Amino acid sequence: MRSDYKHYCNSKEPGRSTFFTTTILDFVMVFAEPSNADLMAASLLDDLRFYGAELWAFVVMGHHIHLLAVPPESMNASKLMEGVKGRAARRIVPHLPDDLRAKLSVQKGLNKRSMWKVRFRSVPIINKRMFNQKVNYIHANPVRAGLCERAQDFRWSSSWMYHAGKFDWDRGIIIDDELIRFFCDPELLKLGMKPRKPPIHPSTEGDFYDSKDLD
Repeated sequence: MRSDYKHYCNSKEPGRSTFFTTTILDFVMVFAEPSNADLMAASLLDDLRFYGAELWAFVVMGHHIHLLAVPPESMNASKLMEGVKGRAARRIVPHLPDDLRAKLSVQKGLNKRSMWKVRFRSVPIINKRMFNQKVNYIHANPVRAGLCERAQDFRWSSSWMYHAGKFDWDRGIIIDDELIRFFCDPELLKLGMKPRKPPIHPSTEGDFYDSKDLD
């Protein structure tokens, strides 16, 4: 882990441990509906596995997600989140009820996004203490929000995976079809989706922003 921590922008360096936060437009509670939270968790796991990113912790809250991940050497933080946000939106928005779509459509007209806010937050991890603090912060989110008494009891969090044999201290969350299927049928993730192309080289563009054609 490097010590050149820059809190004012998203990291352009590929392959470094990063704490991410990204939020739904206008804080609409899209993930308060369990089926949407399931689809978000499955989409996140599927994409990170495809890109070859390590996932060390995550949580899906009512209108935002947190994750601690290590992008592959071929991607920086911005490009990884472009893929995660864009594909999640294309998977989830078609299933939203009219009332949630109406709330999102107001903001869509303002910033051309269909589900996520344009900006997201990524904080490079600089040492083991910070790494552990972010894991604990992520897992404590639903407890602080009053959604459960114990972190491991929250379905849409990696906390229970630490206790269920789905975690490895050398490579993080063990993402396989069984884990994705816990949240939804993996075939559901393929509906209406175009084939993905793995990134060839890291980009130095997109600081704070994701591509306009993704969400």
